[in-house]
Amino acid sequence: MRMFYTLKQTSLPTTLLSNDYKKHYFNHRFLFKHLDLSIKLTSFLVLMLFSVSNMQAQCSCTGTAGTLSFGGSGLIASGYGYGSCTSTYEKAWMRNDAGTLVTVVNWSTSTPDTYSPTSTGNYRFCVREANGCTVYETGDIYYAYNPCNASGFNAGSITSTSLANCGSIDASTIYATAASGCTGGTIEYQWEIMYLGGTWAPVNGATAQNWDPPSYSSTVWVRRASRCAPCGTWQYAINEVDLHVSHNYTSHGTLSGGGCVCPSSGNSTITASSPSGGTSTWDGHLQSKWECRTPGGTWSPISGQTNIDNDPNTPDVPLTYTVTGTTTKEYRRCARVYPCNEWICTNAVTVEIDNTAPTLTYIYTGSSTLICGEGPPSASSMWSATDGCQGNIPVTSSMVGEVITT
Repeated sequence: MRMFYTLKQTSLPTTLLSNDYKKHYFNHRFLFKHLDLSIKLTSFLVLMLFSVSNMQAQCSCTGTAGTLSFGGSGLIASGYGYGSCTSTYEKAWMRNDAGTLVTVVNWSTSTPDTYSPTSTGNYRFCVREANGCTVYETGDIYYAYNPCNASGFNAGSITSTSLANCGSIDASTIYATAASGCTGGTIEYQWEIMYLGGTWAPVNGATAQNWDPPSYSSTVWVRRASRCAPCGTWQYAINEVDLHVSHNYTSHGTLSGGGCVCPSSGNSTITASSPSGGTSTWDGHLQSKWECRTPGGTWSPISGQTNIDNDPNTPDVPLTYTVTGTTTKEYRRCARVYPCNEWICTNAVTVEIDNTAPTLTYIYTGSSTLICGEGPPSASSMWSATDGCQGNIPVTSSMVGEVITT
């Protein structure tokens, strides 16, 4: 508040006043003029004190500058602020040039907490509640500026081969060549895996050139990403590997057919049902074969009826097999999911081949007229044949004179 005091000058001519009155009049006027100046100065000081009091009220919070670290394409500030006291405060980036602080990013509430220096030096991050308030600073961190160039970057290749195992897999270290072509930057690695039907995901902690994977109970695909930090993007090695886990069949079902066959009556076809319970994600790992043996002997693969390699172009053996041999044997069909070693087989069936000629037995069935005691003329059904497959078989015969034809 400002106050002004002014003397009102009289209009009396000075010639009518005595010299003493004149002197008294002018002394009072001088005093009142200085009194007015003093009141104005006091008012100004009061206003200044009021403003300072208001400014100090804006600095009521205690803050922290947090910590400074390397990350991204430069430096990252974290853990700074004023807690719940206020969410409005200013930030700035400084460079310490031999004790002289140079502002590289000006004070602002929108100053980012990341900074990519363009020159080598010691840098710090600062926060304050407002202009004139206490400034909180991190310690200095030395940043060596080296322009990064990833134009010739090569992500390398995985030198280890794909692996397979039955039930689970615990692979040894997977090796890959080092990435190259990173100038003025740092090469970073990240290994990734993908399950069947899933998407690629980074493996926590797998950030070295090579990787020793844990045990897996299902198939995973593996690849390695690398980049030239901070200027390059993630790129992938030119190949991937498969850590393949197979689960073998649990059943092959049943085999039907077989029985007794005479060589002259044709062949015998046996049929197996499909195996079940196995899983595989690698073409060529489903294997099968037909086997035979003499009864009680050792099982052996049948030539031309095996698929025991890992070539996906090798056809699976059929579920049916036509027996064309001339000796009695047992047969079965077996299957497995490689690299599981155990063959899962059907039940065995026997195909009996009867190579013995029938034995004729005379069965005279009656007539009162006999010729030489051998039976009636033109007799039929007077003989039977004992066959190994079918037992007794009626034999049609005819007799002309003393010659019987069967």
